[in-house]
Amino acid sequence: MFRKRVLSSLALSLLSLQACAPTTILRTSDGAAPISPSANATAGSLHNDFGDSQRTRTPATRPSAASLGNGAGHAPDTSDPGPAPAMTPEQAARVAAGGFRYTDAENRDLAGPIKLPWRIFYKQPSSGPDAAWFDAVKHGDLATVRKMVAQGQNIEAKDNDALGQTALGWAAFIGYEDMVDYLVAQDASLQATDRSDVYNVLKSAVLGKNTRIVRKIHALLPDTDLNDQTLDSDGETLLMIAASNDRLETAEYLLSQGADPNLVTTIRSTGAAAYDQSALSYACTRGYGDMQKLLIAHGVINHRTGRSSCE
Repeated sequence: MFRKRVLSSLALSLLSLQACAPTTILRTSDGAAPISPSANATAGSLHNDFGDSQRTRTPATRPSAASLGNGAGHAPDTSDPGPAPAMTPEQAARVAAGGFRYTDAENRDLAGPIKLPWRIFYKQPSSGPDAAWFDAVKHGDLATVRKMVAQGQNIEAKDNDALGQTALGWAAFIGYEDMVDYLVAQDASLQATDRSDVYNVLKSAVLGKNTRIVRKIHALLPDTDLNDQTLDSDGETLLMIAASNDRLETAEYLLSQGADPNLVTTIRSTGAAAYDQSALSYACTRGYGDMQKLLIAHGVINHRTGRSSCE
């Protein structure tokens, strides 16, 4: 009984301290208007506006934001999602005919004129000395990938005419889980980067939309701090990346693993598209209603207004 009374007293003291603590509301330094929901931004404004900058990465200058959230050291979900689903007959037929495993609509939802246009992989054949290799990877042709590896193909080759991505990076982004499983089993590097701002395969997977791959890669990188803002030159977290591309299931997973929805980008250039952005601001300005609801349900605060809403 005495222990219960002491714990109750401590809890009341903590609540009292929290109630008295000042609240800091971050606002734009250039007088920008508060966030308001709108339709998706136009293509002309998307040079670096979807959580994936089309430029060479530069070292971040701000310290880690790990202390601002609870993602540091949070144990990843190591439950096995199980083997990758087999291709459907329709997918197998498209690949056998020399096409892409996924439909045109599915590919456009990954990368298109508005969303991640510099990651479009389906309009032109690959080029360079490893063109056949990357064509097989991008088409989702696992049988050919296996055959080429058996013949000595370098799995760490870079697709130098397309961001310098590796096969594992492409497979993780496009969503070919069976190919990811195979390449990982062949010891493909999980630290594969590209000339944009991909710093490892986990980010490639988060840019894509296959959350099973995100879970598998996260389990292989158990020391990942989901709230580390030093890896990305804009200070974007993986949750911001998911929110900015409307990857709802991936955002749910990251939140379940300790991602802090209230972090704000650290880039200081007011002219950058990522300036003064958060997971919620991305979801609001792009009209991603379900993403907004998810973030609000997890206690997100609009850093520009101090309210748990887009307005």
